[in-house]
Parts: sequence; C-alpha cells; structure tokens
Amino acid sequence: QINSHISFDGGQLSNPGGTALNLRNAEIPALRICLSSPPDGAIDLTGTHVGSYTDDPETWPEMLYLHGFTYEILENGKVSVRDRLRWLARHPGGYIPQLYDQLTACYQRAGHDEAARRVAIAKQRRRRNIVSPLNWLWYVTVGYGYRTWLAAMWLAALAVAGTVAFSHAYRRHLLIPGPHAPAFHPLIYTLDTLLPVVNFGQKSNWTPTGWA
Repeated sequence: QINSHISFDGGQLSNPGGTALNLRNAEIPALRICLSSPPDGAIDLTGTHVGSYTDDPETWPEMLYLHGFTYEILENGKVSVRDRLRWLARHPGGYIPQLYDQLTACYQRAGHDEAARRVAIAKQRRRRNIVSPLNWLWYVTVGYGYRTWLAAMWLAALAVAGTVAFSHAYRRHLLIPGPHAPAFHPLIYTLDTLLPVVNFGQKSNWTPTGWA
C-alpha cells in the first residue's frame, strides 16, 4: 500500500523476457506510466487498485497483465475507446469479462455513456463466436441490446422497400379482393406484414402472387 502517487514519466523499464514492472496487488492513489519508450518486458497490474490512472498509448508494453486491475478515473482523455479496447487486448490469456466491465464502469462514472456502450458491445462480441452468423445478426440488428434504435432503422428500411415492391406488384401480382375489401395502400400493406399484433385489414384482404 502506497500512500502517495507513483510516476514513471520519462522512465525506461527493461527486463527482457520477464516482468519489467510488477505492481501486483498494490493500492495506489494515483499511477502514471508515461515512459520515454515502450518497456522491454511485461507490466503486471494484476489485482492492483488505483484512484486515477494515466498512460501513453505510444509506450504501452507488448504484454500487460490487467486481470483484477481496478481504477476510478482514466486521466488521459485523448485515448480513444478503440485504443482502450486494444489496450485490453494486450492482456494474455484470452477473453476475461472483468476487464470490459471495469472499463465500462469507469466510462459510466465519467458520464461517457456512448463509450460505455461501445465497450459493452465489444464485450459481447468477444464472448461469442465471432464467425457465428447468429452473433453477427445480434450485432447488426440491435447491437446486442445496447443499440435498440438500430431495430427502428431496419424497420424503416424494410417499410420503404416493401412500399416500393408492392406498389409495382399492385394490379398484376396482388389478387383482387372481394367487394367489401378496403382500397389497397402499399405502405399500409407493408406495415401490416411487418408489424405483429396490429391489423390494418390489408394483409387479410389482399393476397400476393408470383414474385410479390
């Protein structure tokens, strides 16, 4: 337990093939690792807890142990979310949920809700089979539930496509309804086929044939 901040500004760390900096299980109010060059060796922050953390992407180590590393504030606001995800990927051993949960919580505390959502989505992508069609479907349609507004965009796109298609199909590829059927409206018919529960009386009275 260290009661003051630790700074490695401009420093050089070297232990070829080993651990260049070991702060495992340390408790530090503030930690700053902005070296003059990337370390020759790994940095171990396993189980470390810091109040604030500052680093420099230009000098990140090739191997960075982050399992159990917790921090209240990330001071370097110039580091993008994409870079932070690459930062997490430097931890060896594959997918670890805690790394993503910690980064998400940090962004949420700072009020960066969009950044937090991006990390949460990245977590879901990592935990699933990346080449699975179902995984891509969840990602593209609703962003694993973190971007539900995407569903509205898909619905709008399908509504436009359906309206155009059924406008061309009208008369030739839609069966003539009975004498009491409502007039045909391409948009309303499309919405009637897309939306569950609601019934505009179009789908039940007009029957498509052929390519329609």
